[in-house]
Amino acid sequence: MFGTLPAYGFYCRHVEDLSFKNIELDCEKPDARPSLVCDDVRNLDLGGWNGSTEARKESFRFVNVTRARPVSGLNAPGEANRSSAKKPASVVDKAG
Repeated sequence: MFGTLPAYGFYCRHVEDLSFKNIELDCEKPDARPSLVCDDVRNLDLGGWNGSTEARKESFRFVNVTRARPVSGLNAPGEANRSSAKKPASVVDKAG
């Protein structure tokens, strides 16, 4: 119906007040897409995110995310932790 989505886990677009707590995602086969893509999200709260990162350049992609709480407890196996704990997700933009 929608074709291939930009994330192997969650693709969130045009959402307000979105919260994820203690999420763990993995794939049966390697997938180059990030585990989470947020586009046009207002009031995002991430905590305890664990997504498989084999064969991917990025664990998350945030585009047009505003009023985001600093993310914490993120774990991306296979690469350095990509958490934005030092700055809110609203300044992270991996599109391009």
